[in-house]
Amino acid sequence: MCALMQNTEVDRIPVAVGVVLDCMRRVLIGCRTAKDQYFGKWEFPGGKIKTDETVGQALCRELSEELGICVNSSIPFDSFSYDYPDRKVMLNFHLVNDYVGEPCGREHQELQWVEINQLSEFDMLAASARVVERLEQLAGQNWDGERNA
Repeated sequence: MCALMQNTEVDRIPVAVGVVLDCMRRVLIGCRTAKDQYFGKWEFPGGKIKTDETVGQALCRELSEELGICVNSSIPFDSFSYDYPDRKVMLNFHLVNDYVGEPCGREHQELQWVEINQLSEFDMLAASARVVERLEQLAGQNWDGERNA
């Protein structure tokens, strides 16, 4: 029975997504350039996980290809499935604050460093709402979990 349940998700695309933070705890987002129904939407960088990759390996590859940075380490932040009208994805978000290089739009996408409390002002992909909410909660705390006064 469990094997059958796993097989029902065969069409779900696994995706590694980076919540890239700078030293001022701003988040990097990019504007989609693909001419599809999501053109012009803002998103966190990342991409599809290949069959032979872990989430971490895919994240390193994708952020190198998209942004020209080398991820030294990342921390799992959130994972969940999301159904868009045209595709089903399994999103694996990692916080990335240890990397080498200066992010640039290697795929000609516009990039912006954004304060966490300003993320909701951008027309983000629908699946990002949950992560934006969690980041906003985190922004009200010290990164070690203590609330700011």
